[in-house]
Amino acid sequence: MLRMRVAATLWTALLLATLPAAGPQQTSPSIDPGVYAETESGTVALKQSIAGIEIAGSMRSSIQTRAFVFPISSSTLDGVPVAADVAAFLVNLATIDDRGAAAAQMRFMLAEPAREPDYETMAVRPAKFRTGLYRISSPNLAREWMATAYAKLTNKRQWRDKHPRAIVGLIVNGQTMFPVRIDPASLMLQR
Repeated sequence: MLRMRVAATLWTALLLATLPAAGPQQTSPSIDPGVYAETESGTVALKQSIAGIEIAGSMRSSIQTRAFVFPISSSTLDGVPVAADVAAFLVNLATIDDRGAAAAQMRFMLAEPAREPDYETMAVRPAKFRTGLYRISSPNLAREWMATAYAKLTNKRQWRDKHPRAIVGLIVNGQTMFPVRIDPASLMLQR
């Protein structure tokens, strides 16, 4: 009796394993290695990256701290694509694994020359197509959130009556940022 139950269970498991999964299948996009931005006009390759500079220090509690800043110079944004909307980033890099995708960061920042530019941290939602190919998105990529963050960052005397450039940057491996410039017209709050 026990053998029949085990055989029936194995047979059922084997049958279920051969059936196609229910629901829509998420297909892996076929893209060359690199980092891409999903925009309103399609997928755009991000060929320009910004290297981070490590700042290390210690706190009074003797805890070592480490942070990366991404300085912006006048030549940093040469060749960076401009988009009104960014839906997500596609990452197809051999150096990124599941842990690296989960540790990715996004920042919304002013793209004006600065050693340590002001930024707003964005929530990250990684999704895996296969090892090495990930889609990293954020609920903060909504136009309203970015317009509010832009208004907050430019609410200083130095930006009065000016409209500085802004970027959304995906940080991978903790030290490399892949930026996309955001069209300033899309960042103006509707009043």
